[in-house]
Amino acid sequence: MMPLTVACLLAASAAPNTARIAVDASVRGEPVSRSLFGKFTEHLGRNVYQGMWAQIVQNPEFARPDRFGDAEQTARLRERVATEFSAPEPETRGANAPFWWADGDVGVDATSHAGRDTQTLTVGAGGGTLSTGVYPPLHRCRTLQLTLRSRAAAPGTARVAVASLEGHVVCDAEIALPVEWDDTTVELAAPDALADEPGTPYLLTFDLPAGARLEFARALLFPSDNMDGWEPEVVEYMRDARLPMLRFPGGNFVSGYHWEDGVGPLDSRPVLPNPAWHGAEWNHVGTDEWLRLCELTGAVPLICNNAGDGTPDEARRWIEYCNGGADTPMGRERAENGRAEPWNVRYWEVGNEIYGGWQIGHTDADGYAERYAEFIPVMLDADPDIELIANGDNAEWNHALVERNGDSVRSISVHSLPGSQIPADSDPEAVYLEFMAHAAGYDDHLRALAAPMVDAGLTPNLAVTELQVFTNKPTLPNNASLTDALWTAGIIHACIRSGIVEMITHSAMLNHGGGLRKERGVVYTNPVWWTTHLYGAQDGVVPLHAGVECATFTNDGSWLGKRQGAPYLDVMALAAEDDAELSLFVVNRHPRAGIETSITVRGVDPGARVETDVLTGDNPMAHNHMGDREAVIPAHSTASLSADGLMHTFPARSLTRVRFVR
Repeated sequence: MMPLTVACLLAASAAPNTARIAVDASVRGEPVSRSLFGKFTEHLGRNVYQGMWAQIVQNPEFARPDRFGDAEQTARLRERVATEFSAPEPETRGANAPFWWADGDVGVDATSHAGRDTQTLTVGAGGGTLSTGVYPPLHRCRTLQLTLRSRAAAPGTARVAVASLEGHVVCDAEIALPVEWDDTTVELAAPDALADEPGTPYLLTFDLPAGARLEFARALLFPSDNMDGWEPEVVEYMRDARLPMLRFPGGNFVSGYHWEDGVGPLDSRPVLPNPAWHGAEWNHVGTDEWLRLCELTGAVPLICNNAGDGTPDEARRWIEYCNGGADTPMGRERAENGRAEPWNVRYWEVGNEIYGGWQIGHTDADGYAERYAEFIPVMLDADPDIELIANGDNAEWNHALVERNGDSVRSISVHSLPGSQIPADSDPEAVYLEFMAHAAGYDDHLRALAAPMVDAGLTPNLAVTELQVFTNKPTLPNNASLTDALWTAGIIHACIRSGIVEMITHSAMLNHGGGLRKERGVVYTNPVWWTTHLYGAQDGVVPLHAGVECATFTNDGSWLGKRQGAPYLDVMALAAEDDAELSLFVVNRHPRAGIETSITVRGVDPGARVETDVLTGDNPMAHNHMGDREAVIPAHSTASLSADGLMHTFPARSLTRVRFVR
């Protein structure tokens, strides 16, 4: 790829308020992959369940406490949720499944059937209720679908309702209670006149008949506008951004995940403690659900397989399940589960962060190099057309990998999660500038990681499969802030300039780092989502020569390394392959000053329509939240290109896309 020219001609000490950008559409580099604008997701916290997956009951399987992992964390979470929903007597009914509360003349026992947890309810003459707290998106969808798996000592019915915490019934229905295990589905319809605010808490309550003996095994509550189980607003955000790639299912999670737990009927999918994070893994979302989401949104799937406590044969079966014909053993199983045609998953990553002591099955460089050698032939035997990504780390690790495996190493992963070591009392603006300077030098970092491939005579090829601002401190710029949006844009630019990166899957889709958020049933964006959107929703993939004259800065370098003479403006020009449009991306890294800039574009005729989208905020820590869900979103405007070019002031701490449509 042709390197892009960046000429910083103004002195670093000059007032950084003017600049010049020149784009030459006739000087073109090699097209880059749209997969540079991808996302990552993982079974962690509320990323999948209570997040992207639309089902809203918090313990839908009536799982006992030990399914959630650490007992102290589970107890604290039960207490918090009980308080949040004003639960009746939260501490006095120890046999209740977590997040379910009985009230009235009801005896509760934790029981099981066919190896699955159940809740047995013995109702006295006074009757009673069983409730759980929910956040149904009634601001968006007035109807809910409840499916209850249950059995009763004698046939009967119960009344199920969604009610306010004060007891006002919003919607209710009668549900049958069969004597043999069965699923019963009812619709709950709220009135059109309902005026509750988005994020209002409710109780899902079963009014239990006096004298009944009941056993509940599963309660699923979906908004009726779900899209094959997925949150429709998340799907629409992904579609609008034309999200090109989605990595799943982990992350640390995958090093203890066994994919066969997540396919087939729900009754055959075990409920287990999450192997990496606190919480239960319902296994409601597995291979077919993830790949259906990719199909719904147009995203190319990247599956990271279990090279922690998994085996090569387990990986082989997974590939055959996804890609094999219906005449293969695993393809036949996939067809029996409802998908006759292969999913044709092309990209497979062999393990996640196996170098880390926090990872199940972690090892040293030589250990992973040998493990990779064991996985590769077995995985390629399942499908020789797949593209494999080896688990990378530093240059020494990558050297051991390449030395052992040679040209079997097609691509090496990179995880960049900087900032955890920065003290919470650091100056936020100084931290912001550390990240801006870090992005300015990221292409050098990439070349150092790829050097072992070059030294071995291989074509250097990297895959940045996890990426986010990782300070994890509310007092500092973090992954929910504007800083992550601007830093990520700079990383994209550096990856393009390096010419050796095939994909970026930024962390993460929802409620886990940057991306989208779903809070109390309300979906909104983190600022970095708009970076994904601005790059993904345009057609440019051909880098053009772009020069910039601007002032520079030098960061302190205390935490992420010093960078001398980093330009305040970071510029990337991308043309569509059919030349129908050209997008100029500009990051103004200056924390306080706007930069008035003259822009000339050779190869675009005067009069072309100019569409400008600007993402900025009041400070580097600006973020969206429930109180203001649109504090940091792009502002759109239009203009025309004149014979003299275009004048534009790039606001302080901003990402701007200037799109020229021919």
